Amino acid sequence: MGNTKDSFGKPVYDDLYSFPEDSQDAVDFAYEFAWIRGGTSEERQALPAGKQRNGMLWTETDTGRLFRTNGAGSWTPIDDTGWIAVTFQNSWVNAAAGEECEIRRIRGVVYMKGRPALGSAGAAFTLPVGWRPKSIIRALPPTGAGTTTTQVTINTGGTVVLVSGGQPYLGAIAPFPADG
Repeated sequence: MGNTKDSFGKPVYDDLYSFPEDSQDAVDFAYEFAWIRGGTSEERQALPAGKQRNGMLWTETDTGRLFRTNGAGSWTPIDDTGWIAVTFQNSWVNAAAGEECEIRRIRGVVYMKGRPALGSAGAAFTLPVGWRPKSIIRALPPTGAGTTTTQVTINTGGTVVLVSGGQPYLGAIAPFPADG
């Protein structure tokens, strides 16, 4: 009773009762079906889709970041990104020093903070792919004065649009899962 490997190098046993014939085959078999793996970012990116499983985790040894795959070649970081400054559009800027607009994703949940100001109609900024909500979010955060609210819409395409009012506190918008 022997075994062979398929085109991706996975062990294929010739009958229901076949087991790895030596200890190295047993180690190879266990590694092939491991849900948590590690290696460099280059090794993660080079892992063929056929060797990935939906939900598989990868810890990058060179960056310390944690990723999850959908099993079809797409990897999503699931760790903490830290705060990242947004890239404004349509003349929007930060309202004041200390109130810079930033976004953060922690284990797939998006957080926003800061206060944009002075922009024209349209999107203040666009969330990157992997940070976008599955459905449209409409929020009424307080303005800089704190006595009124403004309407903010976060679209599934990632655009963050200030619909009415001005200078909203983005931190007042509830964190949301990054689905898109």
